[in-house]
Amino acid sequence: MKGCIVTPHSSSVFDQRAPAQPRGDGLIQQRQQRWQDQKGAQDIGILEGAPGAIVQQQQLELDFYQEQGLLRLQQGRLEAAAVAFRKVLEMDPGIGSVNRDLADVYLRQGKFVQAGELAARAEKLGFPLPEDKRKLLQAAQLKKGTGGAK
Repeated sequence: MKGCIVTPHSSSVFDQRAPAQPRGDGLIQQRQQRWQDQKGAQDIGILEGAPGAIVQQQQLELDFYQEQGLLRLQQGRLEAAAVAFRKVLEMDPGIGSVNRDLADVYLRQGKFVQAGELAARAEKLGFPLPEDKRKLLQAAQLKKGTGGAK
């Protein structure tokens, strides 16, 4: 930047940048705020009568909890991920990817019966577990089955 002098009291391009947004949790907070704003608008009647407002609200809520579950899973916060994924499945049990993701959480937690049930449902919906996790689940179920027979 030839000929450009920046003093402690002058503005630079860098001073005008937006403050850094936190990654991960920031996205969740933004979605949650948008969801709360929309919910508040619906509560006072602004969205009442708007076509598809309730459907949009439900989709926003589904998306929020699904993203929250994925983030918590990436962070290794398995119980928080499970809570978020269960909320999605309470609203719509036919979302194959969430069935698969919750099966993955249960597999990591050692809850093989629940993991197997969700993995089977996810597979029927077109979202099977990856091969390595499917083999791990099968091995765990076989081990548990033979362990109970002893």
